[in-house]
Amino acid sequence: MPSYLESAASQEANVNMSMHFAIQEPSRWESITASYFHSCGLTVNKTIICWGSNDARQNDVPSVVNAQYLSVTSGYVHNCAMNASGQALCWGPRPNAIKNYWCW
Repeated sequence: MPSYLESAASQEANVNMSMHFAIQEPSRWESITASYFHSCGLTVNKTIICWGSNDARQNDVPSVVNAQYLSVTSGYVHNCAMNASGQALCWGPRPNAIKNYWCW
């Protein structure tokens, strides 16, 4: 039976590593964070856009009315952002299929 690392290496070898994504708007970024197969960017308008693999819904940025973000960071298949009020919002896979949630 192959080890976890051997299985991971085998899966990685079968993935097309030349994924390219064209992001049309916005054209100005404040910061960009990258993970294994997805990335997110914080725009100069303080919104977040994510792109790349979305197999764990890590690119589905939660809809929060009038949200203005200060930062965003990407994990393996999740993301977290901090809003102007200092609250953190994380999204991607999580136990018990809980939808997007605020964390303190």
